[in-house]
Amino acid sequence: MAVSKEVLRASRYFFAATMVTSLDRSVMAPMMIGIAVYYQTSLSVIVAAASGYLLAYGFTQPLWGFWSERIGRIRTIQYSLLIGGIANLICFLPMSMWLFFSVRTIAGFGMAAAFPSAMIYFSDAVKDEKIRHPLITRLTAGVAIGLMGGTFFGGMFVEKFNWRAIFLIIGVISIYFAIAIRTIENNIPAVVHLSVPQTYKAIYNNVWAKRLYLLVMIEGFVLLGTFAMTVPSLEREINSASISGLVSSIYGISVLIMSILVAKVTKKWSTISLINIGGAASLTAYLLLAFKISLITVAISVFLQGIAWVFFHTTLQAWITSIQFEAKATAISLFAGFLFIGNATGTTFGGLALDNYGHVTLFMIAAIVGAIMWGAGFYYRRLYNREVEAR
Repeated sequence: MAVSKEVLRASRYFFAATMVTSLDRSVMAPMMIGIAVYYQTSLSVIVAAASGYLLAYGFTQPLWGFWSERIGRIRTIQYSLLIGGIANLICFLPMSMWLFFSVRTIAGFGMAAAFPSAMIYFSDAVKDEKIRHPLITRLTAGVAIGLMGGTFFGGMFVEKFNWRAIFLIIGVISIYFAIAIRTIENNIPAVVHLSVPQTYKAIYNNVWAKRLYLLVMIEGFVLLGTFAMTVPSLEREINSASISGLVSSIYGISVLIMSILVAKVTKKWSTISLINIGGAASLTAYLLLAFKISLITVAISVFLQGIAWVFFHTTLQAWITSIQFEAKATAISLFAGFLFIGNATGTTFGGLALDNYGHVTLFMIAAIVGAIMWGAGFYYRRLYNREVEAR
């Protein structure tokens, strides 16, 4: 089955959309200590306040899924980037800490729809999981560039320039792509005849949906939430936000390289192999940080974390899009929602653990959670493969 030119053209816009949303999501990590100093408060307070963005990103996913069923996937991405862009422009203005983080929470709501809506679009347009997986993996390349930009420029702006200026840049880029993506045809999906309670009941009754939601929430805790604490952990050791951000941007390089690799090998390698590589990389990455925080160990760890993210998460993404739901948009949006609920939980916990117990405790717990994620992913995917083969 060949991918149509329209789908390939759409994938280029989705690449840009995921890049800017990833940039916005990752820019806070290297800025947290600097913002804590600016507002004269503790790192754990800043981390907890910043989690509002992630909670908004996660909890509003069903709302965006509901809208995408009615106004189309492309229009949903447009509105998402527009709201997120305007909120970022406002963040450029001087304001109190709680007002700033309230606006950041609105930005989290705004940026929430771009990646899930792109996944839903591919799920609509490409039925074969083996062909759809590389397309979804290409989205991860956009995430990679956003992550590199966020960790590098966030550290640089907070240390060298006016840290608020980065939000002005993100706002302008978001609004530009919100306008540019209008050239993609916005197909309205088939009408969903289920009521809201019926929709959630149908999803809840699907055992694989529940298992994947649990898996992705654990993944969000360890692969996103704990990763956000890597930059502050290094910054505490070397007292430089810009260098910490630069070293942590290796994560984005890893994600970009691995995204290209996975896009080429998914038709040949089994999903079990992909899960095993991702799980092993995650466990090794956090054990290394628990042992020592230095420029070398952080550089190696974030590269391994990038491997874990690409191999493990894109497998889960392709998996959720292969399950048949009548209310597909809501089901896939919930998947993204649980990811970022896990992310917010992991970030908040990580900030408290780092502030009160240090990096050894934080990253040892992360390694344990990563091992649980790996084991559960391996077990559930093997079980799922057996069910598919038995049909």
